[in-house]
Amino acid sequence: MVLYEVSQGSNQFSLLTKSIPEISENVLAIRINNLIDNDLIEKIEKMNTTPLEIIYSITEKAKQLLSLVDSLGKWDENWNTQ
Repeated sequence: MVLYEVSQGSNQFSLLTKSIPEISENVLAIRINNLIDNDLIEKIEKMNTTPLEIIYSITEKAKQLLSLVDSLGKWDENWNTQ
């Protein structure tokens, strides 16, 4: 869910908390760190901003994973409608 939201443009912590209101900030932070540790998103710190602006971006690895998940969804739609 977090990975999908980042891929859709929710690229800051505050935007993620708004787009996924059912998840606590603590759990969201843990999920983000897990995604960073697994090279699925990257953390970009904009140094010339006050306060420091942090933006999250999906990696190439994540793009490939999301493509696979999308393909599985399409496969499921195809076979569940027959």
